[in-house]
Amino acid sequence: MPGIPEHIIDQIHDRVDIVEVIGGYIPLKKAGRNFKANCPFHHEKTASFMVSQDKQIFHCFGCGVGGNVFNFLMKYERLEFPEAARALAQKAGVVIPLDEASPKEENFLAAKLYAANELAAAFFQKNLREDKNGRLACDYLRKRGLSEETIKTFRPGFTGSGWDTLLNYARQKGVMPDILEKSGLAIARNEGGYFDRFRNRIMFPIFDMKSRILGFGGRVFLKEDTGPKYMNSPETSIYNKGRNLYGLNFSWQYIRDSDQVIIVEGYLDLALPFQSGIKNIVASSGTSLTEDQIRILSRYTRNAVIIFDPDKAGELATLRSLDLLVQEDFRVGVVRLPEGYDPDSFVRESGADEFKNRIAGAKTLFDYKMSVLISKYDKNNLEGKAKIVGEMLPIIAKVPNAVLKSGYIKNLAEALSISEEAVREELKKVKADYPASRPAQGFEGPKPEAVKKICRQSEKVLAGLLIDNNNFIKIAKENLSLEDFREPAIKDIVSVLFRYGEEFKAITPGKLINHLEAAEAHRFIPELMDCVEAVIDKEKTLADCILKIKQDNLKEKLNRLQVEIALAQDRADEDRITKLISECNILLRSVRTYEGKTTKEAQDETVKA
Repeated sequence: MPGIPEHIIDQIHDRVDIVEVIGGYIPLKKAGRNFKANCPFHHEKTASFMVSQDKQIFHCFGCGVGGNVFNFLMKYERLEFPEAARALAQKAGVVIPLDEASPKEENFLAAKLYAANELAAAFFQKNLREDKNGRLACDYLRKRGLSEETIKTFRPGFTGSGWDTLLNYARQKGVMPDILEKSGLAIARNEGGYFDRFRNRIMFPIFDMKSRILGFGGRVFLKEDTGPKYMNSPETSIYNKGRNLYGLNFSWQYIRDSDQVIIVEGYLDLALPFQSGIKNIVASSGTSLTEDQIRILSRYTRNAVIIFDPDKAGELATLRSLDLLVQEDFRVGVVRLPEGYDPDSFVRESGADEFKNRIAGAKTLFDYKMSVLISKYDKNNLEGKAKIVGEMLPIIAKVPNAVLKSGYIKNLAEALSISEEAVREELKKVKADYPASRPAQGFEGPKPEAVKKICRQSEKVLAGLLIDNNNFIKIAKENLSLEDFREPAIKDIVSVLFRYGEEFKAITPGKLINHLEAAEAHRFIPELMDCVEAVIDKEKTLADCILKIKQDNLKEKLNRLQVEIALAQDRADEDRITKLISECNILLRSVRTYEGKTTKEAQDETVKA
């Protein structure tokens, strides 16, 4: 964790008891080996919030929130990690040295990544003025209405069209390709070497609150360009997309002073309104908001207006964001722009004053969701009314203010010409932790259970075993690499476990969370522990999981090769076909070898390793 050394964090963790800390905020009741309570983070009648004294973690089976004592304090008191750590340190009698820096190695890498990003931004800005296509990109930005001052403020640039233009420039400046790869600016080739991740794109630097460059968003601007319209930097050790809001470094003071935030999707959606004097604005970088982003915004305001694109994807993103904002007690408005317009094109054509009028007349969350549902269902027949009520009530159930909730119930009854008593009766059936933003019929989007299945059970059980018994870490590391794991959160967890295994340090579930950056990984820990709670023969299960992961990975590689062979056959590329078939045969033999192995053989191999 940034700013406080790991050994100090571990010391704090060892000296405080999660049950004592959480019990100071909410009443806990003994439930077997654990403690339980009504969750303080969502409304519920039946206690589903559990605290484990053994593992020093908490988990709510209703809303899914979980973590260790630091996470609880951060969420409950709305603190940043250093603030929570200092509060707990004071309670535990641990002194945090004011002048002690975070681990040197982490600081050194972070400094290199910031420097690489700054170098790349300067290179992209130079290309915007000097490269042939860069000048076209600059003209494009001017046609979109950006002034020289705005271009200077937000620092957009242009990548160039070559596969190694940035790599070559960086080498000349003493920045090696492996650092560009770690910063997300380059990709390693399978056969060796690197190539630039971004080509022929306008590049928007993504800043942190200190205006350091964390990563980039690349946008195509030529009609003949293929590929996705937007491409963002991948997550790195300094960049986490779900924890950053584009433009917040420029706008936070205006948000605080006006006590309102305007939330848009893209970089240009933010830049032109900002240029036009609408400065209390941030961008979500093309996705619905995350819990972390909303928590950051709550430091400055509890009033939000969402202006996402008026298409189906924008509608879904708005509904998901509404759910989280309401949960965090935000007062939310929604602006729907005319079809075919986004914030920057609307401001360019209609002016800032008309845009401000739209914001002032933003629909309430009730009116917005009602308009979406009425467009989907017939509110004049009973079946349509039932569907509308069924999809409105989950978001109303999340509204913490009793007066507002009562008003929404009354409005819903009047809008559908049904009795208020009937609506209240239906509301009793709705769990407050039900996802209010679930898609209505006809919307596309993965179902929650489908998302869960993406994570392989073998990975979850294996990770749980490593946390449960640190002696298994050495065995797993000798049989698997990080690249063998598909689920990013589990890969993060295993990465920390592998590192601590090398240092021969014991790591408990509670301590493990301190070394994980992603909130998703925090939430995974209780689930992983549940996976292995009832496992009797843990050595055999470990061997089974290693074998299954290897088998599945080989089959995935085989499937990819077969697709590549089909493509090569379409192109009549005989050399490529021969090479791919040879690789395919080798893989087939490996698959058959692993499929032929018994669990006993796999266990023997694992024990020997």
